[in-house]
Amino acid sequence: MKNELEPHIEEMLKELEKEISQIQLNENSEESIELLKVIEEINNKENKLDELINQTNELQELENQLRHVKKTSEAYNIKEYEEKLNMKYKTINSEILKKKIKQLAKVLIILDEKERISLWEHIISIFILRKKLKQIEKDGILMHLLLEECYLTELIEERKSKLESENFEELKIDINELYMQRCLPISNIILNKTIKKEINMQLVNKTLEKIQLAKKETPTKENPTPIVSSIKNELLQIYPVVLTTVDSVISNYSSYFKCDSKVDYVIIDEASQCDILSALPLLYLAKNIIVVGDEKQLSAITNIKIEKLKNMVQDEYDYTKENFLSSISKTIKPISKMLMEHYRCDYNIINYCNKFFYENKLKIYNDAKKGAMSLINNNKGKYVEHDQKSYKNEREIKCINEQIQDDITNKFIITPFKRTSEHIKK
Repeated sequence: MKNELEPHIEEMLKELEKEISQIQLNENSEESIELLKVIEEINNKENKLDELINQTNELQELENQLRHVKKTSEAYNIKEYEEKLNMKYKTINSEILKKKIKQLAKVLIILDEKERISLWEHIISIFILRKKLKQIEKDGILMHLLLEECYLTELIEERKSKLESENFEELKIDINELYMQRCLPISNIILNKTIKKEINMQLVNKTLEKIQLAKKETPTKENPTPIVSSIKNELLQIYPVVLTTVDSVISNYSSYFKCDSKVDYVIIDEASQCDILSALPLLYLAKNIIVVGDEKQLSAITNIKIEKLKNMVQDEYDYTKENFLSSISKTIKPISKMLMEHYRCDYNIINYCNKFFYENKLKIYNDAKKGAMSLINNNKGKYVEHDQKSYKNEREIKCINEQIQDDITNKFIITPFKRTSEHIKK
């Protein structure tokens, strides 16, 4: 990063100076009031969009259920029995079909448990199902499958009609236009004015002078970037938003520790992949800290084994058992907010995770595609190798290669281990 910054830093500071001078300040600004109005409008539309997304997710879940029912029906060769059973349920609405399924299931349970069916249940069954008890006993399972298929088909059609009438795509376009054409321009004006009020132009000019002196220095092996090194502290004041890895904080921002400076906000992303020791300096630096991550995703990988530790601590502070996110969650118990919108994966892929990990709370914005996910079982023994740097799994690499057939073009392979990645590329 320093090497990239070195030849351009003077040009960037001069450009900043020019941009600041062009920003107009007016005392009677109404941008903040206007922004709040736009945000309220966006929130109202997004609430409506959330409702439609939930309905879309329910629709896709119903379609998944229907596929499963159809597969079961094929196994029973249900079409052969459809005419014999005289099942004329395809034009009935979903609520009536649901009532029929409920009654049939009730009778089948009583029959399965070898209990006597009451006269009332007998009459109700004939009234609702239009079938005699003898036929229900003989063909009840097939009837249930047919009813379920009819019910799901009808329910899907009803949901589709409702969604089509809601102008789902139009709503998304409206929200996008509000963001791009109104919210962002107003936000930029407010941001620019704030920057102009807060920036120290004397410091910018002083930094430009220091650059002229640093230009005379010859880069060395010990100091390959003399310009950046000489103005590092000034840059941190001029550009107060810093992006860094957790491991680089102490080495790159040692001045903060030396002068006991504090950072207004520290945000740690992917915090489940950060170990406790690496994050401790950030706790020291921060006035406020926002910890972003997912305990259900990959945790920090540590090589220290518990039997090698001499000092024992409570489990929630344990470096070998917890990552930074899980430790903070268990010890501090901070206010938390779950981010539920998911935009990336195909519905079928993330819906598996949604049910398995997230208690069905996610709102999934992508549609389902056939064949989006397949499962490969490579549990044929242990093939993991480990050196001082990383892990690799030969069996896994072979399975991946069988799928991609020696062609990595336009394919994305996710692995937490560097050695595995290097071997796949080879």
